[in-house]
Amino acid sequence: MKDAFQKMNYSYPGLLSELMDEIPLRPQVWKRATLDYVLAGLAWFANRSDDPYLGEIGTTALQLEQQQVIPLIPVDDIQKALRQWGFDEEEVARANPLWPLQITQPFEGGLIQKGGATAFLPFTTVFEAQEYPIRALGKIATLASQMSDFINNRFKNPVAMAKKGVASYIYVLGKAHQMYPDFALSPNERKILSDFFPDGIDLLPEYMRGHRIDGNQIPNYRLN
Repeated sequence: MKDAFQKMNYSYPGLLSELMDEIPLRPQVWKRATLDYVLAGLAWFANRSDDPYLGEIGTTALQLEQQQVIPLIPVDDIQKALRQWGFDEEEVARANPLWPLQITQPFEGGLIQKGGATAFLPFTTVFEAQEYPIRALGKIATLASQMSDFINNRFKNPVAMAKKGVASYIYVLGKAHQMYPDFALSPNERKILSDFFPDGIDLLPEYMRGHRIDGNQIPNYRLN
């Protein structure tokens, strides 16, 4: 788990030393690096996590990105991007600028379709993946959970989607806590884990965690 981004670190060895105010000087490099780090996290879930749940959401999210069902858009400022997309200030204020954010757009007929959702990826993902890879994986798990929920028609229950996203984040951190004695949860993370998700995703309602469409079925997602 700690080595999930090792290959990317070799590919982008100098980015960590750059200051945040230097990012606008090389925006294309940061866009490419941010997307590569997120895809590396999804690939780790799909291929190396040895966990059925993480494998399923990782594979699904990768397929959704590859087919542009849900485009992943790296941005230097999520709140600025939301303003540019026409969101009001209340919605902008609710967005955490340090977390990937999936936006589900309204569309007619309630049918899943390309362009129905978009995900913004903050450039800070690169810093976090290089310095705190486990927490970066946790945030990417939240994104993968949301992408999986979209394709499985769960977007109509945003509260449950958000809860599952938090559970996915804590699930990754809880596994890391068991694997690495030196990985410590913050007091808030320990409280969320013990009070709400002591068994990880197993406490979620069946309709939120039950297997439906997975990544291997995405090519025919309109028919599922």
